[in-house]
Amino acid sequence: MFNQTDLEAFVGGLLAKKRYTSFSEAEQNTIKEDLLDRLVAQLEIALTDALPEDKVAELTAKLQAGDMSDDEIGQFLRENNVNIEEITSKTKDQFEKFFMMETPVAARAGVREEN
Repeated sequence: MFNQTDLEAFVGGLLAKKRYTSFSEAEQNTIKEDLLDRLVAQLEIALTDALPEDKVAELTAKLQAGDMSDDEIGQFLRENNVNIEEITSKTKDQFEKFFMMETPVAARAGVREEN
């Protein structure tokens, strides 16, 4: 349902904006994978939240049965008036804003941003 290449580019762009300097390439790859997993989870939550409650139950049952491809999931959402593009855009914007915030944990861990 999601274009993996686009999501990977988005996450890569976040890391480039953040300009981490204290992580090795292996650590950066681990961070990218983690961010990608978190982003997909947030997108799935946002899209599911846009469904009527009875349709959430229907979608859950179909997913648990393994009866749906990504394209079929997208079709199901669209048929139930979920604006995938709008929700995806808003969720990515929120994800970026949260990620770009300076956190006390990051500061204590010695994460530095280049200016």
